[in-house]
Amino acid sequence: MSDPAALPKEQQTAYQRWELSSLEQVKVTPPLASLPEVAALISQAEKESYAKGVQQGYAAGVQQVNNAAQAERQQLLNIAQQFNATLAGLEQQMAAPLVKLALDIAQAMLKQTLQQSPEQLLPVVRECLNYLPSVEQPARLTLHPDDAAIVRNSLTDALREQHWIIQEDPHLERGGCLVDTPANHIDASMATRWQRISEALGQPHVWARTETSSEISSEAKSAMSSEMRTGLAA
Repeated sequence: MSDPAALPKEQQTAYQRWELSSLEQVKVTPPLASLPEVAALISQAEKESYAKGVQQGYAAGVQQVNNAAQAERQQLLNIAQQFNATLAGLEQQMAAPLVKLALDIAQAMLKQTLQQSPEQLLPVVRECLNYLPSVEQPARLTLHPDDAAIVRNSLTDALREQHWIIQEDPHLERGGCLVDTPANHIDASMATRWQRISEALGQPHVWARTETSSEISSEAKSAMSSEMRTGLAA
């Protein structure tokens, strides 16, 4: 049997020409996947999509947590800075009253100590004696009369050796003294010494003078004398 494709087209019958055309137009279609294969493909796609979604969601969640933590840290830092600023302001506001209160208490305790132990003045007098060079001696030491008696009894030898002169002044508060030489003046009164202490603490504080019994008696005698003179004049 002869091959129809080997014959010229004009020598082929109509059937032969249709049969060849039909064979040429036939296309091979790949076989369709089976249901298990389709299910496996769908499952794989779902797994890949889920894994990708989880990864993207985890990254987004981490970023969100980091942003929230950063915002919280900044907020805490701002609160801490505001607290420190407020605390510093309160410390400045409270410092002066506290120092003043401490000075008030210290002054009251010092006065009480001087009343109970007036010999506390002796170290001050000794310091004055040692401070002045011998070329500026003799010096004049001014004391309250009650303190002068204590100094005379306790520092007799030192005063005699350096030829110091004691001068009594009832208006000078007990616990303090004044030293005068031709070249120097030392103010060791209670008010002056207290002023130096308070200024060193950055809180100027006035020494509240305490009137002694001798000062009160002197003022009373002066008032009585004045009244007697007024009565006689009348």
